[in-house]
Amino acid sequence: MQARAARRAQETNELLLRDIDAQLEGRSWTEIGFDRALRRRLQHLAEASEAIASLALADAAGQVRASSGPSQSVPVNVAERDYFAMLRDGRGLAIGAPLMSQVADEAVFPLAIR
Repeated sequence: MQARAARRAQETNELLLRDIDAQLEGRSWTEIGFDRALRRRLQHLAEASEAIASLALADAAGQVRASSGPSQSVPVNVAERDYFAMLRDGRGLAIGAPLMSQVADEAVFPLAIR
């Protein structure tokens, strides 16, 4: 039963990530980084789901350009994270090893798509 629930949560999160990705198609990272409505949408999606601690959008170099978390005065880069490295040379879904979220202050399983 728990495995089925986990699989359903993963599928739901993947659909959400793919929807966000489709909405960003054709936009530059500069546009994405300055889009306040997008940031509010990411915040709303993260707050509305118990399964999502935070959402972040990173460019090909791993630099986070927009997120659901508080504004960062120090740039955040995820290039060295396992889930990011898994997608470096291809497309698909990657599930990273559990880690402590800096945003939610709890253990999370990172999911990423490309």
